[in-house]
Amino acid sequence: MIYTYKLKHFYSRVNKHYAVRSEMDYRAFNFACAYIQLIREELPSLPFIDDVIGEEETHYFMQKYYQASSVDENVSVDYIIDLHENWEVVASRCTLNMVNAFAASNARYTMLKYLCETAKQNILKCEKLDQIKYANDFKRLERMLAGEAVKEAWQWENLSGKKLTGLQITESETPDYLAARIKPLSEC
Repeated sequence: MIYTYKLKHFYSRVNKHYAVRSEMDYRAFNFACAYIQLIREELPSLPFIDDVIGEEETHYFMQKYYQASSVDENVSVDYIIDLHENWEVVASRCTLNMVNAFAASNARYTMLKYLCETAKQNILKCEKLDQIKYANDFKRLERMLAGEAVKEAWQWENLSGKKLTGLQITESETPDYLAARIKPLSEC
């Protein structure tokens, strides 16, 4: 069966319609969204990169990772997925095995590439002083995308505050499983 999901985020100010069609049922779709959010959590937290995975990002990655297809605004939806609620209920509480069942090949690299592209756009929108301030970290982000490991001198952390020294991301055809981080709860 094919389901249509409208994507929203409780705190979003986006007026654009984001929806996808997928063979995943509601539960599976929520775990896939959680996987996307948790992959982002593992990557650098930098002032010119959005920490939140919102509608646009989820829309993009559902197509990239899970072959979902975009749908127009005038198509009726089966479910509305609130990504904030998904983070609070699914991503923050479910077991690693539940989410890793949706591990996608090359997910970290694809996410890092996307973050690099959006970072470039975000920096260009900044004032000149901020552009200069962020230039060094942006160059490091590009080096990381090229396969260089994060250096201790960069003092980079992920969204949870974990040091990223030594993290190296390269293109890979194997699924990118998440590291042990998720607190298991039976209600998932």
